[in-house]
Amino acid sequence: MKKLIITVACMVSSAFANTNLKGTYDLDVKIGKRNFHDIVEIKNIKKDTVTGNFEALKVFKVPMKGKLENSLLTGSFMAKERGKEFKVHLKMKFANNNCNVSGDLTTGGSVFGVFKGKKRGCHE
Repeated sequence: MKKLIITVACMVSSAFANTNLKGTYDLDVKIGKRNFHDIVEIKNIKKDTVTGNFEALKVFKVPMKGKLENSLLTGSFMAKERGKEFKVHLKMKFANNNCNVSGDLTTGGSVFGVFKGKKRGCHE
């Protein structure tokens, strides 16, 4: 009985923590020597599946899907730049307060960008 209560408490705690991750994150992205402002929107979290959008301002806004495990979101989306599409993989690590994030962007197995960001409306 005690084991069941602990298991249920952990599941409820985990589900509550995941819903706190929903929202809009402003990212400061560095690609080479250039800096960009991109946006990740986390709209839904069901179990460990995350859906939302990735937006490169004034360039594209596309659906994104990923998995959440141990405060790490790994996802992917199809970027659209200069008339071409290519798959981008995102790794986004949530800090203990869930306000701050950091991570990287890869394509073809190579990291091409790194970022740090903050959730909108989050007060540390």
